[in-house]
Amino acid sequence: MCCKTRSNSVVHYGPITALVLIAVITVSTVFCIDNMMPMKTSTGMVVMAQFLGIVFGILLSFFLALYKGGGEIPLGWHPKTKEEEKSLQFCKICDGFKPPRSHHDHVSGHCIAKMDHYCPWINSAVGNRNHGEFLAFVTLVPLGCMYATGIQLVWLWHFMVPPKQWRQLAFYNPDHFNAMVYTIFGAACSVAVGIAVGALGIFQWMGVLSNMTQIEEWIVEKAEARPRVEPFIFPYNLGRVANVGEVFQRWYSGDGIEWTVREGAHKYTFTEEQLAQKALKRAKTKTFKIAVGNSRWFRGFEFGFWVWWSSPWPLEPRIVVKTGEYVKAWTYSGDWLYGEVVTMTADNKFTSVKPRKRGWFPEPCIVDEDDVSDDSDDEIVTDFGCTGATDPGSILDNDTRQGETKKKI
Repeated sequence: MCCKTRSNSVVHYGPITALVLIAVITVSTVFCIDNMMPMKTSTGMVVMAQFLGIVFGILLSFFLALYKGGGEIPLGWHPKTKEEEKSLQFCKICDGFKPPRSHHDHVSGHCIAKMDHYCPWINSAVGNRNHGEFLAFVTLVPLGCMYATGIQLVWLWHFMVPPKQWRQLAFYNPDHFNAMVYTIFGAACSVAVGIAVGALGIFQWMGVLSNMTQIEEWIVEKAEARPRVEPFIFPYNLGRVANVGEVFQRWYSGDGIEWTVREGAHKYTFTEEQLAQKALKRAKTKTFKIAVGNSRWFRGFEFGFWVWWSSPWPLEPRIVVKTGEYVKAWTYSGDWLYGEVVTMTADNKFTSVKPRKRGWFPEPCIVDEDDVSDDSDDEIVTDFGCTGATDPGSILDNDTRQGETKKKI
């Protein structure tokens, strides 16, 4: 394997929350099975074995996906030849080139092979190395939740009393009342978790059929939208049947570096498209001066409710900017801009600060971009969508956006 294994900690709010939900649903369902179909009966033993088998599969796939990780690209990785370097993106953080289909995960601080997204519930990026385990997890969880919900509803059908009698039941038979409340709570958890993870599982299997990650889907959308001579063809789409085989074969024995491409494409078709998109984005990058600093704790609320409401996903990186600082921004989403803090050198050029500060900040922090000159051609390396956030746009995608920006300030 060319990609390293990174052990991720289970001591994190995501895995802990997931394990608590699994425990609540499991204990509730086991109680219902034992109460309706005692283990002494063959039916009870079969139903209990089936359910606990699903739970075992869920836990096994969960911990394997967590501890195996997405597959880190070694720091300082370089292709075999200098010529190949021209077709690859360079990651300044990892001090190396990004192999095809790899992306930098800002949470772990490493480039991940065939990264799909960062999943907080397993506290790990989902990539080539743990893709199979993650698929098993998002498939077994809805199955287990449907099984649990069915058993819990049957128990409630037989043993639930009308709400008008709950106060008397709590006083005269507290054990039955507690069991009923816990079963209702367990059923609610089963339904909610089943729907949420089931939807994620559908998207994941759609990605398998097209052999396309969530990040790649966003890149393809931009490739198809920008002006070009010939239509863009995704190089890794080999056909649905072949795609499924490719995904699982690469997960089982792939190195995270080499990938099969369709006829008419070459191994760097996709990376060259990424370089073209990055050049276009770099040309549209604007430099702003911070007029009003923001707070780390208010999350944009100091600029009004709607600025706070339109803030990026919680796991997206945010930065605190101070009055008088300069930032280079190249992406917007709602009332927020994405960029990095820069400093002006003696020759009136801008360079990144050390350590690097890159992330989202509220748009009301800035002054008019026309007030700032920028002669720097410093490269801005971008990697968005690591946590599945909505697709933002370039800050100069249209004249309307420029007008909105100036009007607000």
